[in-house]
Amino acid sequence: MNPFDLHPEHEPVEKKSNNILTLQQVRDTINKQCEKVLSSPDRVWGFTRDNIVEHFEELLEELETKCQNNS
Repeated sequence: MNPFDLHPEHEPVEKKSNNILTLQQVRDTINKQCEKVLSSPDRVWGFTRDNIVEHFEELLEELETKCQNNS
């Protein structure tokens, strides 16, 4: 019996994924999205909730893509 084997009643631990971004990568991605918003034309009534949610969704998609490319 190998002393380094897991106990039969102990469930194996899941390995951590390599989908990790650095703070700088996250910061750069957020800054890029902010520049996109700031460069868009002013709207008479401002941004709608849908506009803001859309920008957050784009941000999440970009961060997910970067995570997948790092693996």
